[in-house]
Amino acid sequence: MGDVALTPRPRPAPPPHALPRTATHRPATPCHAPHRHAPCRRPAIAPSYTLGRHLLEIRRGGHVSFTSCELYNPDYGNGIGESNSLSRPGEKYTPLPIVQQHAVINAYGLAFLNAHLRPAAQGPELAGFDATYLQANHFDAEEVVWK
Repeated sequence: MGDVALTPRPRPAPPPHALPRTATHRPATPCHAPHRHAPCRRPAIAPSYTLGRHLLEIRRGGHVSFTSCELYNPDYGNGIGESNSLSRPGEKYTPLPIVQQHAVINAYGLAFLNAHLRPAAQGPELAGFDATYLQANHFDAEEVVWK
């Protein structure tokens, strides 16, 4: 075997958040982290937002209810399988079955996107998931809060 000259690979550019701060560069940070950068420079969106706003709460859901973690671990916790309560430390709860949680999330998510991204679309292509769907809670009010 002959000698092979190894040349180093060029390093990729660092991600923007890893760049040093300068007078003209300040990393973007969420407003909920006041300990990092103050004051918050994000514009206030909510007071001037004119499209629909909604609140979806799955009472027996968890942080990972909006993911597909159950595909690789059906006992993941935090909303999938028996979970530790975040509002009552030391207690456990049994979440709403993940298939039902996903049905809620998918129904309201699809209706919201159809209403705001395809407002002119009508008929069977929307399958009833349109702006009118967003006007009511279509699930058990003990399990799902929709405002």
